[in-house]
Amino acid sequence: MTKLSLEAIVTQALADIGVVGCYQLPTSKPRTTTWVAGERGFGIRHYATGREVYVAQTRMGGRVRTVTIAPALVITQYQALTVARRVLAYASVGYDPAADRQRTRSAPRFDDFLDEYWRRWSPQWKASTQETHAFYRRHYLDGAFPGVFIDELNEAHVTQWFARLNDDTGRVPATACLPSSTTC
Repeated sequence: MTKLSLEAIVTQALADIGVVGCYQLPTSKPRTTTWVAGERGFGIRHYATGREVYVAQTRMGGRVRTVTIAPALVITQYQALTVARRVLAYASVGYDPAADRQRTRSAPRFDDFLDEYWRRWSPQWKASTQETHAFYRRHYLDGAFPGVFIDELNEAHVTQWFARLNDDTGRVPATACLPSSTTC
């Protein structure tokens, strides 16, 4: 897990308990960390300025990762402990959003996938089918999902595209595009 993925887990856990980005994390170097007795990997970091923040620390992928939860003035120790337990639980079961992002980004983008699909399969189509599908591709599929990787393309993306296409052109062109885009 990376620092970014840990911060995302903390942000989500804080949102679940009602704390939403209304604080600023300290930027000065930490002085000391006091680990809470009986709670492995959870502590309070004391800064030279007198500021205190809750932290969670665990080993992931052979490295020790420390994530700042929130300032002690913003949330209670119980709330911070709840967030820390969630972070530690994710780490203990091997949840790794960074690996998921890497897998998604190793897949081709929709536009690249569409190019490859067309290059491989269109030669097997009749001339009239090629002409019809080429028209729909040019007008409705090219640029439909800019920057979206094929592995992250989901029903919400397709629904939004379909709704936009229906609004712009009516039902027939939108429906006619579906066989080309879903036969893959």
